[in-house]
Amino acid sequence: MHIGFINPQGNFDYNDSHWTEHPDFGGQLVYVKQLALAIAAQGHKVDILTRQIIDTEWPAFAEKFDSYADQPNIRIIRLPAGPEEFLRKELLWPYLVQDWVPNIINFYREEEQFPDAMTAHFADGGLSAVLIRAQTGIPFTFTAHSLGALKMDRLHVNPDNIAEMNEYFHFGCRLVAERLSMNHSGVNITSTLTQERFYQYAHPAYHGAVDVNNGKRFATISPGVNPDVFGPDICLENEEIIYQQIQSRLERDIVSDRTTLPAIIASSRLEPKKIILV
Repeated sequence: MHIGFINPQGNFDYNDSHWTEHPDFGGQLVYVKQLALAIAAQGHKVDILTRQIIDTEWPAFAEKFDSYADQPNIRIIRLPAGPEEFLRKELLWPYLVQDWVPNIINFYREEEQFPDAMTAHFADGGLSAVLIRAQTGIPFTFTAHSLGALKMDRLHVNPDNIAEMNEYFHFGCRLVAERLSMNHSGVNITSTLTQERFYQYAHPAYHGAVDVNNGKRFATISPGVNPDVFGPDICLENEEIIYQQIQSRLERDIVSDRTTLPAIIASSRLEPKKIILV
């Protein structure tokens, strides 16, 4: 089977360049890469479709094609969308419609072979999949990763600040894209059995877009753990240095009678939406 992964934001390369250096280069890329590797390992052909970036600040993403040397079934395909330089995901919307989707369709027309199915990630990928399906009939699944209405709630968007918030986050575009994505997808992929489907997708902003009580429209794929990174026998080259740094910070910032208590490890960007107080 030939599967296209639609991921306009962030980017992918063999060295996982710039992961965590920008909000667009976060957990979604890890998820998508590992999913693509797992599917390719089963013998399927996978194309990771992303945006070409020709920018001295992001030199790893200029070439049209890239790959993972240890998995020949995967191609990374970068196609232009708007200006050459890097753009944060909130600014991509017009270029997806006028540039990126047409470039994807033209690319496969030139190859004379379209993917059998697509899997779209985040709202911008979902919108792209909707447009591709409308022109080619290729079915797709949609993995939201996060939904804009919930982010609006967390940021306390209200009538007094909605214009300012929308100017930066473009929530108007995002919510429309999410509604279209969950409505036109064959299946909506969630990582939790009930919370996302019956709480997030059931948010009033998405009423009428998808029936959350229709089990055929949802599938749960629980996130796993990479044993090459997390395991009792895994040890990094600089692990002892990191351990000593953590110990010195604990001794510096915590009263002595609490230094032996178990530590809570937060593995994410340090920002409120990750439920971290900063």
